[in-house]
Amino acid sequence: SSFLFQRDANRLVIRPLAKMARLVQNLSHNPLEKLEQAEGGELETDFVERALQKFGQMLQIAFGEAGSEIIGKSLGADGDLNPMMAGRKMTAVFGFSIVRNFADCTECLQEDVMVFVNTIAAIVHRAVKDTGGAPNKNIGEAFLMAWRITEPPPTP
Repeated sequence: SSFLFQRDANRLVIRPLAKMARLVQNLSHNPLEKLEQAEGGELETDFVERALQKFGQMLQIAFGEAGSEIIGKSLGADGDLNPMMAGRKMTAVFGFSIVRNFADCTECLQEDVMVFVNTIAAIVHRAVKDTGGAPNKNIGEAFLMAWRITEPPPTP
């Protein structure tokens, strides 16, 4: 009976918790790491794992490329945050786009306006990422994008 208890404890508790710990550890080492989708399950640990993955994805979106890099370097190996860590200068090209007549669209689409905005956001994000950029911010009809310049500009 102790064998059965140990097997169940390993399958139902230890392995899922170890997998979640690896997820958090991997995110602390590389905040922009692509997260693998957890397969659906009915156990509480499955729900917690999916919630951790969603939380990690939301943090990746919220912090963006530059923010994730800063946070990743500010987190020590022991998990403590050093808010006084020195930053670094980056050179980038910024793009700004706006959906024209957005107020008219929201009036016509009403509750379907989010589908419209999410479709546009998916197109903008894909185009920016395909060209080596990073979507930075979206506020309603406005999108901010950035393309990092890897070489410093020549000095005059």
